[in-house]
Amino acid sequence: MRIALICPSRGRPERFKAMVESAMSLANDAGRMTAYLMTDLDDPERDNYLTSRWVVRYMNGTKGTSVPKMMNTLAQLTTDDILFAVSDDILFRTQGWDDMLCAAFERYPDRLLLAYTNDGLDRDKCTHFAVHRRWVELAGLYVWPEFEHFYADEWCYRIGSAIGRTIYLRGLVTEHMHFKYGKSKKDETYSTKRGNGISHRDAKRMEELMPMVNEIADRMRAAMVPT
Repeated sequence: MRIALICPSRGRPERFKAMVESAMSLANDAGRMTAYLMTDLDDPERDNYLTSRWVVRYMNGTKGTSVPKMMNTLAQLTTDDILFAVSDDILFRTQGWDDMLCAAFERYPDRLLLAYTNDGLDRDKCTHFAVHRRWVELAGLYVWPEFEHFYADEWCYRIGSAIGRTIYLRGLVTEHMHFKYGKSKKDETYSTKRGNGISHRDAKRMEELMPMVNEIADRMRAAMVPT
C-alpha cells in the first residue's frame, strides 16, 4: 500500500523537514511514502520548505484557511491508499513504522478502520491517525473541514468508535514535540491557534455533528466485511 503523509504547515520549514526525514529514515520502504504539504501564499517562510521527490507541495491561496480544511483538500488531491494525518511538530521514532501501519489495514479486507499512533506520552489518545481511501469514499470526506483548528481527529475517532474499528498502534511512536509538553518553544503558529475561544467553538461544532457521524457510521457498517 502507498502511504500519504497529510501535513499543512506554516512558518516551520525546518520542523517539516525534520518530520519528513525522520519518516523516511525509519521506513522499511520509503519508496511507498509521499508527504503532501500545503503552505499559505503569505507564509514568510514559504520558499524555505523542503523540496524532494518525497514531497508534493500545494499552495493555499486563501489566507486564514483552517488546518482541517487544508487536510481535507490535500486528501482529495492524493491517489495513495493510506492517508496519514501527521503534523510538522512530530518526529517518527519507530523503525518499520510503514510496515506496522500497512499491517493494521491488511487485517481488514474492507480497510475500514481508524489507526492512530503513540504520541510519545504512551497514552491511548487519538491525535495522529490514518484511514484508508475506502473510508474517505464512504464518508464523503477525509475530515470535517469547517472546524477552526481542533477536533478533526476526534471527528474521525467517533466514527471509528461507532463502527468498532479503532486501533491504537502503541508500538508506533510519532513523538509530538509540542511546546505544551516542554519539547519545543512556543512559536507564532502555536500562539495563533490557542486562545480566542477556538477550542470551545470547535467542541460545540463536534457535538452538533453527531447526527452526521452516526449517518456515516451506518454507511460504513453496511460495507464492512466480517473477519
